[in-house]
Amino acid sequence: MPFAVSSVSNVLIDMFGISAATRLAVGRCLKKLAMDYGLRTMDSKILLDGSLYAPKTYENQETIIKGDEKIPIIAVASIIAKVKRDRAMVRLHKKFPQYGFAVHKGYGTKFHQKAIKTHGLCSIHRRSFCRKFL
Repeated sequence: MPFAVSSVSNVLIDMFGISAATRLAVGRCLKKLAMDYGLRTMDSKILLDGSLYAPKTYENQETIIKGDEKIPIIAVASIIAKVKRDRAMVRLHKKFPQYGFAVHKGYGTKFHQKAIKTHGLCSIHRRSFCRKFL
């Protein structure tokens, strides 16, 4: 089964907000699927988890609360996305070991918050999120 993964930079998230940035990433995935696999994404049923939305040009989309618990293909997509993110965090740990990304994978744990308070923000931190505890 074809799939696509996309990410959005912390700069774009801070600039446009998490919802708009996520919608951008979903749109990028749908374009990749159309280009790489010839899928007719505009005609396809698009199932999304939780509070995710595709760009409004994709009219045949459905967001399902707890979709990863109810719909197997959404569960698979969630696992793929988490593995991809966890691997990225391990790579970022090599560049910024003082933050412990390999351990907490970028989630706002107490350890991560303490590391930010000790070392300040690095270039990959989302300033909009970090304001909550700085």
